[in-house]
Amino acid sequence: MTAAIKAITVRKPWSTCIASTNAGAKRVENRGAGTNHRGILLIHEGKTADVDAFADRRVAELLTPHRDAPEQPGAGAVIAVAALTDVHYAAGGDCCAPWGEIWHHGPNRVGRAVHLVLADVRPLDRPVPCRGALGLWAPPEDVVARVLWQVPAAVTR
Repeated sequence: MTAAIKAITVRKPWSTCIASTNAGAKRVENRGAGTNHRGILLIHEGKTADVDAFADRRVAELLTPHRDAPEQPGAGAVIAVAALTDVHYAAGGDCCAPWGEIWHHGPNRVGRAVHLVLADVRPLDRPVPCRGALGLWAPPEDVVARVLWQVPAAVTR
């Protein structure tokens, strides 16, 4: 079962927007590359923040200013679990609006964004510390066990 589970590291505040249970929460992660993975995806909050993103209107409308401030360090932990239901290249217009971006600005190139579409996102009451990685990665089995212990069985099917 754990071999089918992947994780993705997302910088704050984007990770917090994904883990949010508020209306309008982020249900699309923009990336530069796709994946064949579908199913359980652990949302890992990196230790560094995208400080400029706190000025984004969507972020400001969704987050609590003093609780989710950029000065607070990232968790370096799995903060939520979701179902990755679809992966597609960004299309024009309102594709995955309001969170889906058309272009992805990677460290070495700009290209058409790939949308990772998330559903059934469940924030964890107790974040599970672990080291993150680039791209989709296989979390250690003990981390998976500690995460799945906290979520309803419906997510793991």
